[in-house]
Amino acid sequence: MSAASSTEEEASLRAAQVAARAALPPVPREQSDSIKIARVLCIFFMMSTHGWPGSNRILAAEVAPALHLFYLVVVDVLGVISGMLFVISFERRGPRSVLGSKFKTLVVPMIVWSLPLIAIGIAKSRITGEPSPLDGSTLDLVNLLIPITTGPANGPLHFLRDIFIMALYGSVILLIFRRSTLFGILAALAVFLVEQIPGGFLLFRNQIATMFIFGLLLARLGHAGWRPNWPLVLVLMAIYLSARWFDLLQTSPREHLAFRISEHVPRVAMAFFIWRVSYEIARRPNWLRTLCQHLEPHIFTIFCLHAVIASFVGGAALVFGWHETAPYYPLIFVTQLVAFVILGVIASKILTPFPWLRGKAHGERKRAPSVVPPGPPAEPSAPAMQP
Repeated sequence: MSAASSTEEEASLRAAQVAARAALPPVPREQSDSIKIARVLCIFFMMSTHGWPGSNRILAAEVAPALHLFYLVVVDVLGVISGMLFVISFERRGPRSVLGSKFKTLVVPMIVWSLPLIAIGIAKSRITGEPSPLDGSTLDLVNLLIPITTGPANGPLHFLRDIFIMALYGSVILLIFRRSTLFGILAALAVFLVEQIPGGFLLFRNQIATMFIFGLLLARLGHAGWRPNWPLVLVLMAIYLSARWFDLLQTSPREHLAFRISEHVPRVAMAFFIWRVSYEIARRPNWLRTLCQHLEPHIFTIFCLHAVIASFVGGAALVFGWHETAPYYPLIFVTQLVAFVILGVIASKILTPFPWLRGKAHGERKRAPSVVPPGPPAEPSAPAMQP
């Protein structure tokens, strides 16, 4: 290839990037606010499933039915948010800058925040005689920090690993979009289909691919301001509740399409529900909106720290003989959630000099991206893609 043709190709790619950036409409203010609220609500409900003794024991035990209300499948809307924000970051900064930022704000925190759980596991093994996390194979030791075949020591942070993989997928898809919108859509569809094999191809949870790609396509095709309306939400909820009530789809083998649908129906329904609720909260001043807006800058740290706190609660339960069927358990349950938030906010403030541990890259602003302010449109940098 001659130097002239190479220069022409580079110029063409730069022109395509400029055109893509110009064609990318700003995210409306209400959508930006609803994104912040959705992140806080989703992570709060998700943390409730990880508090001691965990959702598996709670749902299988004879506990207060009200506790089951916290185990809602709402975390998947975070995939949509991540996909939308990734497009905005990518088109403004390019693949090299964006992927470097995502490594710093997704992979590095996953490694660092897993270290306390490894230390706790080692201490527990010396006290109780249980196997140490360091007793496994070489691959097991690698997985503790960099999850390849299983989740990290800080289990909930496997979400960050899957989002980083989707950022790699998304970079390829968006580069193809610069060449052809049709081929970009086909590439997105190919990634979606590949990740639907049982157990996923590279991802731990294939629903993350579904939601991330949905958000990516919304933003890339100029619909970043879209939100599910109430009729759509109610239809999806009706389908989900009917399938659950009549025990539909759940008996299908894992390789069948029906099983794939059964995995997605509740997650899509609840994701769209919490998305719409977040928008309704963002539309008018209220105490919940104010609370979410105050917590949002710290929610990534709260998310990373909550499994560490839960492990200490689990240790206290062993010492004092606590059990989830005890009449005082609801008090322990609520106390855990409060501790997750309060201690997470404190840790976030302490870690302000280390923004990458709080899911924020250097030089990036805390405000949501591409908002439409009440004046000339601003050009803030998109924040790090966070859960």
